[in-house]
Amino acid sequence: MNGMVYQIRTRSVLKDWEKARKSASDLSDHIENEYKGVKDSNFLTTIAGPVDQEHWVGEVRSLADEEQFASKAMQDKFYIKVMEDMDRLTSSLVDRLCRRE
Repeated sequence: MNGMVYQIRTRSVLKDWEKARKSASDLSDHIENEYKGVKDSNFLTTIAGPVDQEHWVGEVRSLADEEQFASKAMQDKFYIKVMEDMDRLTSSLVDRLCRRE
């Protein structure tokens, strides 16, 4: 079975929650509008467990689509700027690729 692929990025917010949430939300909207290979892009906050964590979940149809996304993101000035902003507000990134079977 060929399932959807999800990129899940988790960070813990260290300071300025509002700015961190706005940056993550703006990035999610940008990805949804500019990256046609990304089927869905969502920003999630934790309501149970470590509540200081926020998550971005991107859904693509295949690993090839994820590779195209990653390649484009490394050249995208808006994406790079938001990730740099997030680095100042959050802990290190935990990045996962998951597949829905």
